[in-house]
Amino acid sequence: MSSVWNFIKRHRRKLIVVSVLAGSAVLLRRYALNKLKEWQEGETAECFERIKREQHFESTHNTCRNTIEGIIPNLQERILTLMDCEAMAKVLSERDRKSVV
Repeated sequence: MSSVWNFIKRHRRKLIVVSVLAGSAVLLRRYALNKLKEWQEGETAECFERIKREQHFESTHNTCRNTIEGIIPNLQERILTLMDCEAMAKVLSERDRKSVV
């Protein structure tokens, strides 16, 4: 026991410095791991938010496309019945003939 005590007395400053350095390394490691964990959580949350926005956009885009695709046939039919293109072309061609004569 006395030899251990003598060793400690002889190398007291060295042991204190090594202890302080080891303690600082442990604290620095904990701090770095904590910051890394916070960064990873932030990146994960940002990734989920981006995916959520993309899915919302795609859903809205698909809904609009399907709605328009559903409306087009009815709208086309309605336009063709309201605007008889053949009759209009006939009227215009008759106007052309009258203005030439």
